[in-house]
Amino acid sequence: IFITYNGATGTGTLYRNGTQITTTPMQGPAKDTSDNVYIGAAYNLADSGTWYFNGSIDEVRIYNRTLTLEEIQAHYNATAPNYIQNHSLPRTDNDGNYNYTYTPTQPGEYTIKANTTYDSMSAEKTDILTVSSVNHEPTIDSVDAVPSQAPNPEAEKIVTVNFTVTDTNGISDLNHSSAKAIFNKSGITRSGNCSNNTIDSDTVEYNCSVPMQYYDEPGSWTINVTIIDNAQASAYNATTTFSYQELLYIQVDPVVFGFGDFYPGDNDQAASSNPLQIDNMGNVNLTIINITAYNLVNGSYTLGVSNITVNVSNGAGGTALQDSVSVNIPGANVSLDADGIDANESLYFYITIPNILPLYYSSSTDWVITADT
Repeated sequence: IFITYNGATGTGTLYRNGTQITTTPMQGPAKDTSDNVYIGAAYNLADSGTWYFNGSIDEVRIYNRTLTLEEIQAHYNATAPNYIQNHSLPRTDNDGNYNYTYTPTQPGEYTIKANTTYDSMSAEKTDILTVSSVNHEPTIDSVDAVPSQAPNPEAEKIVTVNFTVTDTNGISDLNHSSAKAIFNKSGITRSGNCSNNTIDSDTVEYNCSVPMQYYDEPGSWTINVTIIDNAQASAYNATTTFSYQELLYIQVDPVVFGFGDFYPGDNDQAASSNPLQIDNMGNVNLTIINITAYNLVNGSYTLGVSNITVNVSNGAGGTALQDSVSVNIPGANVSLDADGIDANESLYFYITIPNILPLYYSSSTDWVITADT
């Protein structure tokens, strides 16, 4: 509590905890007198008695000038850490016990005063608490930027993130095994292991390797880094992100596809290599599957690919292919793999043999299968 008096304006200003509460006119100028000055007491003219303050007062100071707001705040800030503000404590049990928890911020001696008033009676107890050491929470100073990451087709991608931690209690207070880096997007998390390198007596750099999956969603991923000290105090930072790139990648099996032995007049015959499996090895759903086929030839003889149909089910009557033209296969799509379980699409090929010379026919150009979103 601070009270200042401005003789020029005849007003007094009340401050509590370094903050101005009110300004009000005061009666008359400040007196220059030899009378007693009472702290915590006032003489009552009405009954010629003295009124006393029911409580404790310490650090009394009287100045011969008006302190500025800055001086008042500086005084409060310098002494506030040494005191617990007055608290009304609830009774914690039926035996009259009252509990209060306070966490010291600095080592040293703390004076503890407790008082109670009941039915015009009061009691007070003072004790000294000696704090030899104080635990300070660790702080995460920085998290290094992570560049944009390109997934590996149907394989893990190890993403490295480094972050720096300071503990003013010393690096021996840090639980290195608790250091974690967790990547998060849309409720999916990826985490890995961290190693540590000492920078100085209070500072450690953690190097974390987090495996990302090839089917993890592209876009911005949040990086969460945490550390816990030996007193279970923790630090947390989730202000950094990185970009996981889009990956369109498929694999077909078999890569050499055969139809088998047939003769002119054989209609809608299933290929011996059926089905052709298309595996999505990227991180986006593929809803468009196209095939660019090329005629089968033997010398000057040709078996046109228009005699070949493709279907997503095991049965004839699918979509006819065209020579050197990208043909969309209706209903063909390849979803994302889920937790490493392949989500393949199967294509079934059927061939009709026209009235041509029975020879071995093959394509002189590789057929092309493309997929898109």
